[in-house]
Amino acid sequence: MKTYKEVTETRKTQDKLFCDICKKESNGRYLGDWLTSSVNSFDNEITIKHSKREVTYFYDTGSSDELEVDLCPDCFSEVLEFIRSKGAKVDYVHAEW
Repeated sequence: MKTYKEVTETRKTQDKLFCDICKKESNGRYLGDWLTSSVNSFDNEITIKHSKREVTYFYDTGSSDELEVDLCPDCFSEVLEFIRSKGAKVDYVHAEW
């Protein structure tokens, strides 16, 4: 026979979003809503992620390191222009739903 008990759990949730470059805070209504941006910015959460992994010879164990940078639309535009100035051909892919 199984018996059950009621438990209360605590979990972390994101409640603020700051640009890691200029330290501007998202307005908080939507975490990616940057109302003071010069870019159309409704629901615009920008995170650059990099992950590097090392695995063993047999791929059964390993380790990884991750880097995450949160940006407001204005700072992202500057980063994107820098990337393009280095010769990268990056563009948005349009989608409709």
